[in-house]
Amino acid sequence: MAFRKKAHATVLSKGFEEVEDPPLLGASGGNPMLALASMQDESHSMWKRSTVYSVSFTVNDRTAEFFVDHALYEQLEPGDEGLLVYSGSTLISFEKQ
Repeated sequence: MAFRKKAHATVLSKGFEEVEDPPLLGASGGNPMLALASMQDESHSMWKRSTVYSVSFTVNDRTAEFFVDHALYEQLEPGDEGLLVYSGSTLISFEKQ
């Protein structure tokens, strides 16, 4: 991993979004007709559903937002303070103080 930055940070907010991903056409030797049918399925019953979690931090008078896993998302609350370790747009760790 490239250059790691460490900074005191405060959790500003957190949120999540439900996302749907269409099936890949012809992926892994799949049936292309089935894939096309699933793309036209208005109910999206064949689409992959997932939840994306994000947390915003105040770091050095700036706001930084990171995608996090569900476990970390559940542990953090707005106002929590601690040591944030990150590299670019990737959160490596956050230790509450």
